[in-house]
Amino acid sequence: VDRDGVITFDELMMGCAAYLGSDPKEKAKLQFRIADKDGNGSIDRAELAMIGEMELATMKIGFQVGLRSQKGKLKSAGMTEADFAPLIKAVTGCFEGPEMKNLHPELSLEFADKDKDGTISEEEWIEW
Repeated sequence: VDRDGVITFDELMMGCAAYLGSDPKEKAKLQFRIADKDGNGSIDRAELAMIGEMELATMKIGFQVGLRSQKGKLKSAGMTEADFAPLIKAVTGCFEGPEMKNLHPELSLEFADKDKDGTISEEEWIEW
């Protein structure tokens, strides 16, 4: 906000509030600009893969936090400390591997790439 080159917590919260309160079409336009890393006006498979990797990492962390927050309940249900680490590894391991990394680009292109040119235009992104 004050253009000092540093984003303070208050500035971040103001930006999040502005984003969350904005028009869905404007949100989609912003998402598109962020995703279009090379700025060529379309999102390709590599850019979709980057989005997918970020989403998978976020989901993995979410499951780790969720499981850890329920550790007491799991122990009271009979789970031992020795059982806990393998459980986290098994659940979060679902977000790894090439099949998961390819899932986001494949599905995105299948459903959003209306002209089937292998990329998603801003118009296609917004409509999707």
